[in-house]
Amino acid sequence: MTATAEKILADALALPEEERESLANALLTSLHRNPDEIDQAWANEAVRRLESEARGETTAISWDSAQRQVKAKFGFK
Repeated sequence: MTATAEKILADALALPEEERESLANALLTSLHRNPDEIDQAWANEAVRRLESEARGETTAISWDSAQRQVKAKFGFK
């Protein structure tokens, strides 16, 4: 991800939940994919990640740890 995209993401994550949802929907709509394609893409990604972990290529972390890492990376308290 470029520095510009990371800045946009950090700014977007600071928005209230309702605004983040609207923004996410607008971004998904801009990809011109229908909801079934999006659902399938997420399902494929979940399977890819599970298979990667099963092969020992990655290690899962807790949700709390993931949140701490994201907050630290983007400067949230």
